[in-house]
Amino acid sequence: MGISSASTAPGDRVYILLGGDVPFMLRETAVKSKFTPVGEAYVHGVIDGELWERTGDDEQPRPVGGNFMIEDVLLV
Repeated sequence: MGISSASTAPGDRVYILLGGDVPFMLRETAVKSKFTPVGEAYVHGVIDGELWERTGDDEQPRPVGGNFMIEDVLLV
C-alpha cells in the first residue's frame, strides 16, 4: 500500500535511492535508464529506512531481505 503526489502517472516507478530513507517516484525519460523525479512516496514498511541494513559506518548499505533489485539510474 502506498501514496504519492497527484502528478504521479501510469508507468512511474517507486525507487529507494541507495542509502536513502524515503521512497521516490521516478518517471523514465525518452532515454532508457534516465529518470525525472516526480516526488516522494509513502510505501508502508519502507518509509523510514527499514529497507537498508547498515553494518558499519564505512560499509555501503544493503537491502534487507525481500525481492529487491539494485539498478543504476541517472536523474535528469
